[in-house]
Amino acid sequence: MTSNDVRKCFYKKYKDYETLLMKRKIPANLLFITTTGAYGKSSVYNRLRFNKSKICDFIGYTNGSGSFHIPNTLYEGFVRHLKERGIKAGRGFGNGPSAKMKIITQAMDLLGFKNGANHHIKRAVYLFPFADNIKDTIQQGERPNWHRRSTEDITAYWKERWAIKRMGGCPQEKLDFSKERFIAEMNQYLEKCKQTVAKNLP
Repeated sequence: MTSNDVRKCFYKKYKDYETLLMKRKIPANLLFITTTGAYGKSSVYNRLRFNKSKICDFIGYTNGSGSFHIPNTLYEGFVRHLKERGIKAGRGFGNGPSAKMKIITQAMDLLGFKNGANHHIKRAVYLFPFADNIKDTIQQGERPNWHRRSTEDITAYWKERWAIKRMGGCPQEKLDFSKERFIAEMNQYLEKCKQTVAKNLP
């Protein structure tokens, strides 16, 4: 994900893109990507390197809000509850950012639960920059000093640093992986699942 190819594909796709709502053309330079650790800091992300350079930086924690603690059946109930009261509960494009969070917060507030979207599980946020001078690019408007990371170089480094060292304890059938065989096995498994479901239907 931090290779030049991802950044170039992003630029190619969005270089002439006009935003739908504001009709603006925004520079299509992908400066960084982000992700979060499942629970607190991640020992995996903290140790990621390409050659001797860090790939990502820990930049803080989330506030501990989201929707993963709300099952879909309950969420659909929230939507119906709001609509029954004449409150807009639209989803998808055109309903503004974080529409799902707004629906959860509004519905739970009506039911007497404040801050219903808060689950208080704070996740660590990691930033993967595509430029060495990411901070000055964002804050001072400097031209990005892009990293030079080809997919081929990253793959070769991964093989040398991680994959080959772990191949010794790997069963031979895992090393002789075939995507055609894998797909065929998955199709057989799915067919068995369908048959099992069909037998148990009333």
